[in-house]
Amino acid sequence: MGCACSSTSKEAKRQDRLEYVEAAKALSVAMASGDASVHDVHMDMTRPITDYYINSSHNTYLNGDQLTSSSTPLAVSRALQLGIRVVELDCYDDSASTVCVTHGGTLTSKAAFSDMVAAVKKSAFVASSYPVILTLENHCKAKGQDFIAETLRAQLGDALHVPTAGEAFSPAALEGKVVIRDKRREEGPDVKAYAAREEAGVSPTKSKQHRKSSKGELDETFSGLDRSAKDLVALGQKLAADDSGGKSEAVALGSGLAALIGVRNVKTKYDAAAAAFEPAAGGESGVDSTSWSESKVKTLAKGDNGPAAAAAIATWCDRGLARVYPAGHRVDSSNYDPSPCWAAGCQLVALNCQPTADDDALYLNHGKFLANGRCGYVLKPEYLRGANAAAFARGAVAQTLPARAALSVTVVGARGWTGGWGREKAPDVYCRVRVAGGPAQDVTNFKTPTVDNTLEPAWGATFKTPLAAPELAVVVFECWDDDSLTGDDFLGVVASVLPRTSRREPPAANPKIKLAKQLGRLGQGRRAFGFHTGGGRTADGGRAGRTPRAAFAGDDARVLARELRQAAPDRRARAEDGPGRGGLHALPPRGHEERGVRSLSRRDGLGETGGVKEVSL
Repeated sequence: MGCACSSTSKEAKRQDRLEYVEAAKALSVAMASGDASVHDVHMDMTRPITDYYINSSHNTYLNGDQLTSSSTPLAVSRALQLGIRVVELDCYDDSASTVCVTHGGTLTSKAAFSDMVAAVKKSAFVASSYPVILTLENHCKAKGQDFIAETLRAQLGDALHVPTAGEAFSPAALEGKVVIRDKRREEGPDVKAYAAREEAGVSPTKSKQHRKSSKGELDETFSGLDRSAKDLVALGQKLAADDSGGKSEAVALGSGLAALIGVRNVKTKYDAAAAAFEPAAGGESGVDSTSWSESKVKTLAKGDNGPAAAAAIATWCDRGLARVYPAGHRVDSSNYDPSPCWAAGCQLVALNCQPTADDDALYLNHGKFLANGRCGYVLKPEYLRGANAAAFARGAVAQTLPARAALSVTVVGARGWTGGWGREKAPDVYCRVRVAGGPAQDVTNFKTPTVDNTLEPAWGATFKTPLAAPELAVVVFECWDDDSLTGDDFLGVVASVLPRTSRREPPAANPKIKLAKQLGRLGQGRRAFGFHTGGGRTADGGRAGRTPRAAFAGDDARVLARELRQAAPDRRARAEDGPGRGGLHALPPRGHEERGVRSLSRRDGLGETGGVKEVSL
């Protein structure tokens, strides 16, 4: 108990000092090298909200796994400080008059709904001023829904968005607002009759048939787990209240909560014969949305009908928001690859943002949302908006898109880590370069040669690859210690989008950056916003048997602002690095290596080669 309280106290202090926000700023400065596409919000923010990718999370309130971890407001505020714009809360009746947030049917703890809303109010606009979408998985009956509405109004005040007919629904129009996303009962019995049925203990969603269906869904979800995990799930189901599991309640049309729903969640069904989703999105004020599991999206994209289904997804996303969430078997809070969903135009690609040792998908997501001033909203490219979207999505699944750019990546060198490779004095280092974020035909992996027994590997390795969707591409750099005996040790990772400018001179200075110790830690596991250092897994994704080291090492984050003002020439920069050529440097400030402090710079440019852009990193 004491240990948990100590960890909670440290996390609260870390958030009060805005360490996550400062680290995100430091990373964007380091990766940008003066590129305004990263530093500033430069995209048109007045377009319909359906035209943007939005930084989204799944079960945001949990601080660990999906079965036994804690529900805590600190997890919500941490996600918001890291730039998340879509927060999910699972709401349940806790007593006759209050509501709690928990993962129903599991052994996760409960937290007061009011405490979660307080965390949203405190941190919603610390990292970005653009709207936060609060998505409610609502299992509450009429009284609980009224409590939710009263709490939202009382605690959020003017920051709560109350939808009106004919209003503009864009990030700019909703700046500084918290928008509610929930299901709404569009037809059926009137509110009084509905409430009377609930008072009598008869809920429209609690029929025998529904309970049978829910049990079948659970059996299917957990069919791949071992016996002990199944027993744990069964125990959680037994301990939970009868109305905890299964499908969520639709909000009664005349209730106080219904008037606050700006993003309406609707259930859609894919009609293979018509190659379309029903019902179609749009038609009212606000915006429609739907939720699909990663499994459903993957299933639709398979086989001969895959291109048509992808086109249908893109068409639906032209007027509605599509939220994709992790499959039920990801009880360890692992994640799926968001790239296919982004390539299909899905805007709310929700990932588990709980701390885990290994999370390539989350690093990729962090890299993507470094763009546009880290505001959490990235405008979809023109070919994924309007009438063009279906054709692009169809070609993305069929892998028949024409190449539009030639990407050249030069990995120059790296240094700065202080451990993570075992007992050797120095690691044998190689770098893996991965291009992801877009259609499958753009996904590419490269690997540098291994440089033995060194803390300062120099590669000078260049890789080239064609890109069909350079606007979607995210480049991920991973460094590994080559260890044939116990498995390769993971040393660090950083990700970034491509530069936007047509040609840019290399930066004249290299900012010196200190990143706070254990910045990514919360409860179980450790995670970085962009960097992650330490051992813990093998190159093929398996565990190496070591505990991952701190995500960021060094002095307190309060020194970040001072260090960022101290720009000094990059003494290791190569003379031949010029416009159109460059690489990634992971270089710590001189004299601070023993404290694990690091900095990095990047030189990049953009040139033209015939009709195909040449992008260099």
